[in-house]
Amino acid sequence: MTFDEAMANAAPVDSGWTFVSIGVEGDPVDLGAGLNPWDHGWRSTGRRVVVAHPSYPWQRHDMYEWTLDGVEPAVRFAAGEYSYGVWGFFVPS
Repeated sequence: MTFDEAMANAAPVDSGWTFVSIGVEGDPVDLGAGLNPWDHGWRSTGRRVVVAHPSYPWQRHDMYEWTLDGVEPAVRFAAGEYSYGVWGFFVPS
């Protein structure tokens, strides 16, 4: 299958999300204003977000929307594991 065919067959992604980071659990991530999610508790919003893998854009992954505990104003982000211990982070566009 060619790249163009793979992209044509890929399921749609949720719009409104911008890729921030992919890395091993605990690696520093900047969600904006120097906020690292690993330094805070996370509170689920209950919303699922479908995103494309940043290196393999035909792959789709479910991430979940969160807010950081104790941060005002609220900081929303989507995060999830691509594979065991490898996390991806997205912020609203």
